[in-house]
Amino acid sequence: MLLPLALNSDSRFAYSDRRHRTKLIGCGLGAISLGWQNVLKIGLGMVPRGEVGMVVAQIGLSLAVISSEVYSVVVFMAVATTLVTPLLLKIAFRTSVIEPVEA
Repeated sequence: MLLPLALNSDSRFAYSDRRHRTKLIGCGLGAISLGWQNVLKIGLGMVPRGEVGMVVAQIGLSLAVISSEVYSVVVFMAVATTLVTPLLLKIAFRTSVIEPVEA
């Protein structure tokens, strides 16, 4: 999670986006036998794991390995994925066809 100091803010966001996409794919592939809808649901559910990144970034900040700018990007991405993921999960769990209930 420690980002190189030479990265500009655009490449840091691209790095973080790539990290989230690989987490979505990597975690979802374990459920491939359950179907693509479940791959998406499981992969999306694993995306907001920013608390570990924030702990590592805090250690890096205290050791002066990363700058406060990099730390702020890590905190922003952790909060953003935590806020956006429930909305995406709601969409993923939504069914397109309502099946009638037989009495």
